[in-house]
Amino acid sequence: MKSLPFLAAALFATVASAADWTPELLPPEQGVRAPLAPVQFRLPALPPETLEKLALELDSFDVTAYVSSADGRQAVFTPPQPLSHGKHELRLVEYLAGGQMVERGRWTLEIRSGEGYREASLNGNLVFNLTHRLASHNLAAATPGPNQADGALSLRGALADGDWKLTGAADLLGNSQHAQLPRQDGPIDLATFLLTAEKGPVVAQIGHHAVGPDSLVMQGFSRRGVSAGVKSADGGAALTAFALNTGNVIGFQDGLGVGDADKRRVGVVASIKPLAGQDVSIWGTWVSGAGQDQTGSSGSGVAGDAASSKGQAAALSGYGTFLDKRVQVRAETARSHFDADGPGTDTNGDGVVDSDEPYRDGNSHLLMLNWSPWDKLEAGGRPAALSFGLERRLVGTWFRSPAAPGATRDTDLWKGGLHFDWAGVHGDASLARAGDNVDDQPNVARSRSLQSNLSMGWYPEYARDAAGQPAIPWYGQPYLGLALGRSELDVINGTGSLAVGALRRTDSATLSATFSGGTWSWGASQTLGKDEDPRQTAPDLSLSSTQLFASLQVGERLTLGPTVSYSITSESDAPVGVTAKDRKTLTAGLYASYTVSETLNLGAGYTLSDNDTSDGSAKHRAQDVNARLSWIVAPPKERRPGLTLMLDGSQHDESGSNAGADNWQVFLRAVIGLPFSL
Repeated sequence: MKSLPFLAAALFATVASAADWTPELLPPEQGVRAPLAPVQFRLPALPPETLEKLALELDSFDVTAYVSSADGRQAVFTPPQPLSHGKHELRLVEYLAGGQMVERGRWTLEIRSGEGYREASLNGNLVFNLTHRLASHNLAAATPGPNQADGALSLRGALADGDWKLTGAADLLGNSQHAQLPRQDGPIDLATFLLTAEKGPVVAQIGHHAVGPDSLVMQGFSRRGVSAGVKSADGGAALTAFALNTGNVIGFQDGLGVGDADKRRVGVVASIKPLAGQDVSIWGTWVSGAGQDQTGSSGSGVAGDAASSKGQAAALSGYGTFLDKRVQVRAETARSHFDADGPGTDTNGDGVVDSDEPYRDGNSHLLMLNWSPWDKLEAGGRPAALSFGLERRLVGTWFRSPAAPGATRDTDLWKGGLHFDWAGVHGDASLARAGDNVDDQPNVARSRSLQSNLSMGWYPEYARDAAGQPAIPWYGQPYLGLALGRSELDVINGTGSLAVGALRRTDSATLSATFSGGTWSWGASQTLGKDEDPRQTAPDLSLSSTQLFASLQVGERLTLGPTVSYSITSESDAPVGVTAKDRKTLTAGLYASYTVSETLNLGAGYTLSDNDTSDGSAKHRAQDVNARLSWIVAPPKERRPGLTLMLDGSQHDESGSNAGADNWQVFLRAVIGLPFSL
């Protein structure tokens, strides 16, 4: 086959006029254009100089390299990958002398799965693992039986035509050990699922999903539930209502997750882009609900706490970029009405509620700025980047949201930072001051923290040879890193036994270096740290840790990966009655992989962990050896299962002042994989 620029030998004698010719798009051979179907069009007889100036564009991307022809008249565009369903724009242009461009043909292609639907697809991937323990020695009594099986099935499907579309996704799990599945009942269970229906501006979802952009009252809240909304044609405005389960429900249980009012979050998210053509968004979020969430901190009404919270919260948020995106601004304000323990708490376990917190109101505010003063900055003839950031966060003592269980609480924060990048050197620096007891609660201490961080990296640049390759030194391309940190915690308003003064001081410094070549890399790092307790309630700690690592490819088949680290933690200034001691930890390992062929691979590894204290109270040593043989009997292909067999074994030896163990086991495993699509 010949590409368009080289069709001169196949030209017809009759040549079309260079000023008025038009190509003809030929209809698809199968009645509809499938995602991988070739696109054919007919050209008039053209001179070589014209053919050399033709270019084919698909959705504004040049795809001329994928066009071929056998006779110089009928050209074929073969997509390098499946085209997405829907409409695409195909354009044939000619570049004239002087740089002018003439459009010779423009067509709209509709990619469809068939006559009935624009898109109809079902894709899946099945993985099934079989494990048999061939031999073992001295295993724990609770070890699972010798024969185990587990697997997973991933399904993705879509059906669409006109202005409507249905999509679905589900992940199923299987395990012969029923206790390893979400419901712990039966060999098969559901992990997550999501069904989405779209009809013009209306969108509805059922399953595990998050709703709307994050805000002070809704952060990372992806749960099982339902939502429905409407959006404008240009995407500038949207309104979504939702009901989501309080906890992270998985498995064939709790239905859609919203049937129990005591385990449900409901709310609305509305957003708008008020300025056409500008990157400015404003959105409001309201959420209400009850039940335990996932954080688990005592007194918050979450998983692991007997109390169940309830309440509501609302936030107004905005984000925008200005001055050619050199300024980014995010601002939010929020208010909550929250009962941290819901119906109350039975503190002594006698079945009677004896503690019931009242509803409390709280406020939260956030302002974040990022400023890059220069659009194009140069220093010493090299490009550079410099930006500054500022964060102001004020979260009231009683501010809570039903849909932000892990959000920052009771914080008065100022934080500033900068980022720079120039000539292979980059760095980040930040300084933050935070306080608590924002609402001045009586008889409650107030603390203040000051945290500073600096991180820098240097990736040296080297002169390039005639082929454009950098002249890397024999020890490899280096990357040097430095990280410094300091944290101070003070009590500024004492109460009871917690007096005013310094509470904690922490310092850390890490210097690292990595070097990489074509088939190898190595590196080292050194960390120094100090943790001081000015009140001497615990010993002060000093840390020194050294790490070395490497990855080496020996020849074409063997890869080695040695690692070693050594750390010393020293205690000092111990409280009265406590003896200061030192702890030494050595960790070493070696991994090796040998490729026998494309389908056969060998691997082995060894790790050593040795811990000791100066008083001998926590002496411990553990060694692990493992080996593996992997054989790909048949790689998985579309609608044809693949099979991989593995033989592996491990040995564990442990000794010390508190425990000891010596065991080994050998397994035969089979992995069956089957990708499919309909």
